[in-house]
Amino acid sequence: MLFCSKCGHELDPRARFCVSCGQQVVESTMPAAKVSRQYEFEGSLRKCPNCGALVKAFSANCHMCGHEFREARNSTTVQRFEAKYLKAESEDKKKAIIQSLSVPNTREDVLELFYLTAANVAKHSENEVDLDRVWQAKMEQVYMKAVMVLQDDTELEKVNALYEKKIKEIRRWNAKRKVNWVLAILFFIGAMVGLVLFIDFTFKLV
Repeated sequence: MLFCSKCGHELDPRARFCVSCGQQVVESTMPAAKVSRQYEFEGSLRKCPNCGALVKAFSANCHMCGHEFREARNSTTVQRFEAKYLKAESEDKKKAIIQSLSVPNTREDVLELFYLTAANVAKHSENEVDLDRVWQAKMEQVYMKAVMVLQDDTELEKVNALYEKKIKEIRRWNAKRKVNWVLAILFFIGAMVGLVLFIDFTFKLV
């Protein structure tokens, strides 16, 4: 009889992953005499959508094939990110949090993260240009993963449509910024010319 080397849970002889903690089963798994065993007596069973094996509810991985259950482990990926982002006190911290966010592999998480990043591009003020560009870069990254994960998926059409829409918004956002810069420069030049003319006029009066 084998037990998980990480948590001590009893293992199925054919299992590749511990049903309790998700630890991968290796040949060096310690025997019962050397492991502090832990038993679970509650929880319902369900079928793994990948291999059909019966697994305990709330398991992070299927003990037979290693399939990762989103609702057990990754359902709060975006929520945890949002919580950290909202607590960030400075723009630099916000940018660091966005940049450090790893793009997940599951369909649902990829979709959720893509929609989140898309909602935050071309939305920031002139004082937060760098922050917006970080959001744009993350959206591009998530979109590339979505294209890979959603192959032959009907949801990919919606993702593509939203991506194209956001690219157009980014272009308009950048164009608007350029216009604002040109106007600011023209205003500055006009003000300087006006100041020079005023000074020249004042000296002539003297």
